[in-house]
Amino acid sequence: MTLRERLSEARSRAPRAYEEGPPFSIAKARTPDYERWWAETFESKKIVPTIEHPGIEDAAPLRRFMDLPKFLDLIISGRLLLPRLAELKRCDPHECDAKSDYSQVAREELERRVIDLREFVPESATDASGFASGSRYASALNVIDSFEDRVKRMSLDDLTQAAWFVEHSRLKQELVCSCWYGSEMDSDAMWRLYCEHVGVAITTSVSRLKRAVSCFVPKLFSEHFKLSLAEVKYEDTACSRGTPPWLIKRLAFKHEHEVRVYVDYPFARAPGFDLLVDPYRLIEKVTVTPYAEKWQAEIIEATIGKLLRPSGRRISLKSIIIKQSTHMDASDPIWPESGTDDYLSLLPQTEV
Repeated sequence: MTLRERLSEARSRAPRAYEEGPPFSIAKARTPDYERWWAETFESKKIVPTIEHPGIEDAAPLRRFMDLPKFLDLIISGRLLLPRLAELKRCDPHECDAKSDYSQVAREELERRVIDLREFVPESATDASGFASGSRYASALNVIDSFEDRVKRMSLDDLTQAAWFVEHSRLKQELVCSCWYGSEMDSDAMWRLYCEHVGVAITTSVSRLKRAVSCFVPKLFSEHFKLSLAEVKYEDTACSRGTPPWLIKRLAFKHEHEVRVYVDYPFARAPGFDLLVDPYRLIEKVTVTPYAEKWQAEIIEATIGKLLRPSGRRISLKSIIIKQSTHMDASDPIWPESGTDDYLSLLPQTEV
């Protein structure tokens, strides 16, 4: 059962919300049963979420390239934002464009999905008259055509299109994910794109990530909330064919070697969902961009060292490596230096 389905089930069991008040009374008191149900269902609770990562080893390295302000926010606030897909689409408009495969989904199930996600349907499609709001035909025809009836009369092609519309619209608002670089190979493209002048890359692992994160969720989700970690597939395709659409990107982004931490969360709000992070447990190494000047790198390293200095913790700062990337280090060829004795041996010898 998804988190959204659990939310829907909980709402279906909600008791009467308000006490019966005097006629025409505007202010009404909440019923004790409703107040109790609300507290037991929606009060916030701090949890350590499970992270599922099939096919990815605990020791697998994860890197995240970021500009200096984002890094400072991470270690000072102890917060890692999982942005919504709607925010990711600002960088790549084709994000989550690979359509879900509905070829094996029964028509009745497609109808149920569209009806259940009615809140994501355009207003014009839910107008009771069957016409767009404001249409001159809406008032001329005294026919009530329910949204459910219109969904059931759709052709299969239209129903499939409608199902993808509501699913895609929902995912943009509710699917949140954090993007990581899942390769040990250094990447000039990632340095240039995300932190060319003043930025860093943090290195962690799957096991460190699992030990470092926590979050607040409604009590309703406290025993069922989990994060997923999975590799992104790179292919130019219009259909996801078994792979979740948010784990498919175009070949043009293959240099990212992306691994995503994600959750489908019905309470996501702009710009996304906050994970609480212990930077001392998360970070194994901090690498300063190779494009920083020497003096800039030294200042960044010194600042990071001060900010990461544990206070009252049994953690040694030496356990967190801080250094500048050697990605751009190079030297020109050196002319061989022959010894003086070798040079003199080549001179003509004269007898004394």
